[in-house]
Amino acid sequence: MHPVARWFTAYLIAAVVFGVLDALWITLVALPTYEAEIPTLLGETINAPAGAAFYLLFLVGLVHFGVRPQDRTAGLGSRVRDGALLGAVAYGTWGLTALAVIGGFSTLVAVTDLLWGAAASAVVTLVTALVLRPR
Repeated sequence: MHPVARWFTAYLIAAVVFGVLDALWITLVALPTYEAEIPTLLGETINAPAGAAFYLLFLVGLVHFGVRPQDRTAGLGSRVRDGALLGAVAYGTWGLTALAVIGGFSTLVAVTDLLWGAAASAVVTLVTALVLRPR
């Protein structure tokens, strides 16, 4: 497969896997936690363009730094580790910044989001790398 096609294939796989995981996470864990912990900070509606922009940008980083579809020498463990690290950094940046500057923000939400970012990114990297692995 051409390297550009391989990269975009990785991006599409990661987008589907992340979309499914995050939809489950938001529905089953995040939204109930946010409603319990920071109800007065939640908006009436979701800003879909901002959310979509985050996912599009984050997945570029996850594919580039975690999945690394062009790197035939990286082991699966290092890919998953780096994907998890990127997720922890991205989600931790959001949560810890919110905790620092938004009055009434929840430590539980900040820590939970950081851990979710690491876990979800590790799983997405693992699944994407396994699907792309040569047979």
